[in-house]
Amino acid sequence: MIPVSWAPEVALEIVAAGVRAVSKRVHPDRPDGSHQAMIVLTATAGRLRAAIGAGLPTAVARSWADRPHRRPAGDIPPLAAFDPAGRWVYCDDVESTATKELAIFCTFPTGVQHWVPFSQLHRRENDLWERGDSGRLVFSAWFAQRKGWW
Repeated sequence: MIPVSWAPEVALEIVAAGVRAVSKRVHPDRPDGSHQAMIVLTATAGRLRAAIGAGLPTAVARSWADRPHRRPAGDIPPLAAFDPAGRWVYCDDVESTATKELAIFCTFPTGVQHWVPFSQLHRRENDLWERGDSGRLVFSAWFAQRKGWW
């Protein structure tokens, strides 16, 4: 866990900047503004300032490695290293069942189904690019690590 500290003076500065920005839109002198919108803005800003003054709890951010994986450990596709540098991994006998503009939906031999972004596929060595393709899926080790597969 990585502790994240905060500064009340910075939070108040952010609130003030937000009030200025929103008031330019909702002020009664503006064509789309109204008195009611300004009352809501002022009341909301007051509540935020009060919360900051009361001392909001310090947030704690988790590093990527500390985050729980979405899939159980037994639900991992059978991967192998594709290159000696370890930048790419592959899995054979994969089928694509759908595609979108930015990704391909793959069914791995173990039954695992997952969307894989086209940006993570090896341009020359990958066999799957369209719906209905099958064969070797070659994708970045980085993506496999983020999914907890590698």
